[in-house]
Amino acid sequence: MWSVFDLKLLAILLVTGGSILFGVLPSLLGLGTRYRDSVLLSALLCFGGGVLLSTSIVHILPDTRKNLNGWAEIVFCSGFMLIYLSDVILNFIRNWRAERSSLESLPYQTIRQSYGSISHDGGQDDDLHGDEMEEMPPELKCSNFSLIFAFSLHSLLEGLVIGVEPTVRGVLLLLLAVCCHKLLVAFCLGSELIADGRPTYKIVPPLSVFAVGSAAGIALGFVFQPDKMPSLNLLVPILQDLAGGTLLYVVMCEILPRERRKNQPSFINLVQYFAVLIGFSFMAAMSTLTEMDG
Repeated sequence: MWSVFDLKLLAILLVTGGSILFGVLPSLLGLGTRYRDSVLLSALLCFGGGVLLSTSIVHILPDTRKNLNGWAEIVFCSGFMLIYLSDVILNFIRNWRAERSSLESLPYQTIRQSYGSISHDGGQDDDLHGDEMEEMPPELKCSNFSLIFAFSLHSLLEGLVIGVEPTVRGVLLLLLAVCCHKLLVAFCLGSELIADGRPTYKIVPPLSVFAVGSAAGIALGFVFQPDKMPSLNLLVPILQDLAGGTLLYVVMCEILPRERRKNQPSFINLVQYFAVLIGFSFMAAMSTLTEMDG
């Protein structure tokens, strides 16, 4: 007969290992290399966007309303605004550094312009570097960081819910709910991380941070009990609500606009829409079913 402690240890192994496996699966399938510019990858990323949108609005926000009452929407929007501000600051710093670098290299460029043929070759090189920068915009890095941060925090809090559960049946139900949600999100997160052609070994570290989040939450649940620390009953939903706002920003301001900007046939926009709709509906149905079981 499994004890609560045994089930929680099993949950740590299943959630951590499963998250890493599902996260690297898109890369192992070649979605970041062979199918990098394909309709399949774009549809998959939009499906992931729908999953994240549903996670944010259908799963996280209603759950935090139970504890935050009328403040849930305000905290949720605060998460959106915080990640928006961080994005603006990062872009400002990046542009400031780029302008500073261009000013520092200006005398060198002026000297090169005095040599006609060399200047022409240099211009071609600069154009090539410009094209390379357009293929992998820096915003992708900020978007990926936001996703990792939001989901790591969300995973930590989900794991904490399992960690403080006192009954065997409760742990099993929560483990099922978290696995259904987390494994799907891990696959979508892995798809996002390889969108710029990144190899498998480079996506394992950020995926590991995401995967370990739930394990750390379950472990913390052994130590921190809500009955003994009433402040957790308020802190956990606040952090979860902030993570939900972060996810909303990533979906609406990063993932979907980026996919719609791609130079593809016009019918692709319709494919992207249905991919978002299917991802949203699927995740909403899963969230509703797991809530009913809980």
